[in-house]
Amino acid sequence: INAEYMGSLRHQTSFTHPPKKMSEEKYLSKREEDEDMESKEQEEEKTYEQMMEEAQVQNNLVTAGELAFQLRLGDDLVSKDKKNELSNQLVELIKKEKMAGFYEHIIKTQQFSEDSTLLAELKTSNEAELKTLDEKIEEAKTNAGDTEVREAMWQKALFFTRIGDKESALRELENVTEKTTITGQKIDIVFAIMRISFAFHDNELLKSSVARAEGLVEKGGDWERRNLLNIYKASYFLITRKFKEASKLFLEGIA
Repeated sequence: INAEYMGSLRHQTSFTHPPKKMSEEKYLSKREEDEDMESKEQEEEKTYEQMMEEAQVQNNLVTAGELAFQLRLGDDLVSKDKKNELSNQLVELIKKEKMAGFYEHIIKTQQFSEDSTLLAELKTSNEAELKTLDEKIEEAKTNAGDTEVREAMWQKALFFTRIGDKESALRELENVTEKTTITGQKIDIVFAIMRISFAFHDNELLKSSVARAEGLVEKGGDWERRNLLNIYKASYFLITRKFKEASKLFLEGIA
């Protein structure tokens, strides 16, 4: 049941006039509680929208990883014409997301054609953005509280994730974890690590992250995060060719 529907129900059942047995003081208190609840729901909805935007940033890295994987396949599986198409798609994504880290990765690991001019442009853009992010962290430490500091650090971690700098992204995500007290947010960090493992086909990292997320979900994961964890677990089972276990979890996810 979404927040909009719950809000409509609350307005339908809220008091327009104080009931006979309810004092005006209690009536006003009830109205204030209703208004506070509505305000919190609106804040949660905004947070959810922000989460979706941040997830898309991470999903772009996963897409880049999938394109790079297909380019590694033999010509009997992926034709040369198709590989040229995939290569162009990958370069366009790298340009769009300023993915200097991932570009360097595929140049080193699979002899991807290097455009030195493009790489220099990407690095220059990344350095400027990183400087801005570091300044925001310092400003938050000086003028704001722990919540703002954590958010600024989270944005830095997402930046490294977006550009495909695996080691820096993992380091910054762990730094954010140290500043995080809410279990749900800790789970989201582990999900971010899982997406990185998908992009770089790091099965050991994925395996350890699944175990880590399971422990956190048992402590306080909501239904949505529990369901998403099952999808990630199912994906891991697919990768490791455990098809029976994967199909069971996928079916549970749509039940």
